[in-house]
Amino acid sequence: MRPGQLPATAFFLPAAQGARFCLYHPPHPALPCRGAYVYAPPFAEEMNRSRRMAALQARALAAAGFGVLQIDLFGCGDSAGNAAQANWQCWKTDLVLAQQWLRTQLQVPVGLWGLRLGALLALEVAHDHPADTNALILWNPVLDGQAFLTQFLRLRLASEISERQPGDTALQTKDLRALLQAGHTLEIAGYDLSPALGLAIDARNAAILAPRTIPLHWLELVRSEESTLSAAQQRLVQQWQQQQVALDVQLLVGPAFWNSVETTISAELIEKTCALATMISQSEVAQ
Repeated sequence: MRPGQLPATAFFLPAAQGARFCLYHPPHPALPCRGAYVYAPPFAEEMNRSRRMAALQARALAAAGFGVLQIDLFGCGDSAGNAAQANWQCWKTDLVLAQQWLRTQLQVPVGLWGLRLGALLALEVAHDHPADTNALILWNPVLDGQAFLTQFLRLRLASEISERQPGDTALQTKDLRALLQAGHTLEIAGYDLSPALGLAIDARNAAILAPRTIPLHWLELVRSEESTLSAAQQRLVQQWQQQQVALDVQLLVGPAFWNSVETTISAELIEKTCALATMISQSEVAQ
């Protein structure tokens, strides 16, 4: 923590269906407030494995003069509800509520910073409420909800293999999707996935969520200097560029900390994010 920096404050933000647990990182008191960001966390175990990086980034932004609000979405972490009750629309409302709180607290523009599925959620909130979001910083965003759900369902299939008896028919992801469509909640890797949330994720696609009036900074951690965006990612970048999206994509070499059993961090990602936030605030002042 930078000398003179105020500690984060934990509190419960009143909301529909119960309060949301929040952690507020105030901007460093010795600096003019440069702006504010709400953090949209990833899904399920990725959220837990990312807590260290999220905390370090929030503190770094606060030390640079930004207010940051970390929120546990409905049914997640220490917020009201449970995983089986979580739903996409409620999560979007949570982010909007968090932005409103932070804007009232600091009287400055509020951006969204999201990781993985949280980045897709942030993208949709910004698309739906462009006047309330001044910037987007997305870390390794999930762009295709259907592909993401397929990967998550495969965790259930992996556990089924060890429990399968001779003669049992092997399940496929289409079978699990059929269960969701029939109204069944699925237990996957220790998390209950409700039909409402599973089907909502399945229907999400970044391609139709171009934030045409909001600067978008996409930071992608990759394995090596030789790594490139996937073909699907490159197609989306071209599509957004054709739609005049103010898009900045940068590749950084670093660990996929949201997938790592051991706690890993990327100091370069933290540094780059602070630099981008500062650049965004300076460009707003210049305007």
